[in-house]
Amino acid sequence: MRLIDFEVTGYDYLTFLALVIIIVAVFYVIIKLASLPGKLAKRNNHPHAFAVNLMGWFGFFVIYPWFQAIIWAYRDSYPVDVRNFPNAPEKTPPDDPTPPGSDTSEKAPQSRPKQLPDATSGDDMNTGQPA
Repeated sequence: MRLIDFEVTGYDYLTFLALVIIIVAVFYVIIKLASLPGKLAKRNNHPHAFAVNLMGWFGFFVIYPWFQAIIWAYRDSYPVDVRNFPNAPEKTPPDDPTPPGSDTSEKAPQSRPKQLPDATSGDDMNTGQPA
């Protein structure tokens, strides 16, 4: 077969085959890496798995958003309302002159902080009055 000015041999076909295999392997690696954040998010039942998947695909070619998508796939993004934390055990303040382990029966009762209104109740955040 004479397509060009020299004879195409078996080594030329082997070179073309190796080139095709390398191109297919590169595309396979690109597809696997770009879809990795979405697959991790789906496996972890992430509430925003579709968005993580999109960020993984679109961010792959820019690289930096792809790393953010990997982190996002592992991190829950549920909002945390810090006003409704359960009451933590009361600790001795660091400026208390009482050493740890000493028994003081005349200790004054500690008051708890005022409970803030719930954000979902429709109360005004500053006054506590209904909006």
